[in-house]
Amino acid sequence: MITRSNAEALIPQQVSDEIIQALPTASVFLSMARQMPRMTSKQTKIPVMTGLATASFISGDTGKKPTSNLTWDNVYITAEELAVIIPIPEAVLDDSNYDIWGEARPRIVEAFAKAIDAAAFFGIGKPDTWPEGIVSAAIAAGNVVSLYPGYTGPDLYTKVLGEDGVLAKVEETGVGSTGFVGAQILRAKLRGALDNNGQPIFRASYSNSPTNRMLYDLEGQPIVFPNNGAWDPTAALLLAGNFDYARYAIRQDITFKIFDQGTITDSEGKVALSLMENDCVAMRAVMRLGWALPKPVNPMSGVNYYPFSVLQPSSASEIGALNFNVTAPVKGATPQASHDSGDGYTAEITWNPADVAFAGSTAYTATVVFTAAEGHIFEDSISKADIQGLPATSGSGKAATSVNVTRDSNTQVTVVVKYVATGA
Repeated sequence: MITRSNAEALIPQQVSDEIIQALPTASVFLSMARQMPRMTSKQTKIPVMTGLATASFISGDTGKKPTSNLTWDNVYITAEELAVIIPIPEAVLDDSNYDIWGEARPRIVEAFAKAIDAAAFFGIGKPDTWPEGIVSAAIAAGNVVSLYPGYTGPDLYTKVLGEDGVLAKVEETGVGSTGFVGAQILRAKLRGALDNNGQPIFRASYSNSPTNRMLYDLEGQPIVFPNNGAWDPTAALLLAGNFDYARYAIRQDITFKIFDQGTITDSEGKVALSLMENDCVAMRAVMRLGWALPKPVNPMSGVNYYPFSVLQPSSASEIGALNFNVTAPVKGATPQASHDSGDGYTAEITWNPADVAFAGSTAYTATVVFTAAEGHIFEDSISKADIQGLPATSGSGKAATSVNVTRDSNTQVTVVVKYVATGA
């Protein structure tokens, strides 16, 4: 029988240090946040400046110099316990050729990294003393940009790097971004984003490593794509922000304990494994850590800001019908200058030739560009048959020589009508 004391002797002392060193690589949050010195108690206090000094010019040689002050507040990092239990059959431990710790270490790192990222980014399973997840907190702060189905190319560029894009949401608070975290499905969207000339908008860079590994970056800042299963692509496609504000600290290194008796229960309290009955031992790994998001007063936005923003996938309403409402050219009449909007879209009209008044014996072309409003897209199959009010191109009521409808993108449809010539 393998006793607890015998099994404990199998755990090398350096295993704890190896796992602690591997965690920042496996956990995206730990790799991007700033690590604080080791905690010496359950809580670590971080003084945060909440009030800035002010200065002003004085008049004359004896003008009175102004006074000012500075204020601070405290933010606390609270260490909470993170643990995992790994049952091991005794027959496996009896096999001296089996590297049990070589198999256990990456599984422990994987489990801890996934739990840390899920709690820090999305608040999933987080302790009550930890801050709200970064993604959900950024959305609650209004730092969110919606990406609707089919938005690619210039649309995607605008949503990420435009004036009202994800990066701008961070910069508007007076904070610079230090990096991005993206869902795996964002890779294809970035690769497939083309400009109006068919050229890639987002260009990948290459590292100087021997394998020339391709890297993704935006504005010279890296994008990290988590692959530990913690990232929820339905909640966030991209997270941008200043990770220097996120601080974490470790209170207790990984510690191990081996049990040869006891039971393991499921979420409903039912016995899932009896160590004695199933001839197993169980290794329990435990560590303690915490994190916080201190926000020192910002000269631009004071203390009421959040240094992260999110590109969030959203559903869109599809537009399947349009209304073309244009008055045909008549000699001497004034060309129609505007076009009515509709349900979920706006429209603009231009004329060629662009005369102040319609001339005689002239064939005019009206171009109407329909643009989908925020939260709407045009159906893929939209065509002439879906547009009401188009002029006839044949028969006794013929008013135009040609009508062309083009779905330029999911947010734009162009209708070009060449009318018959005006009267002499």
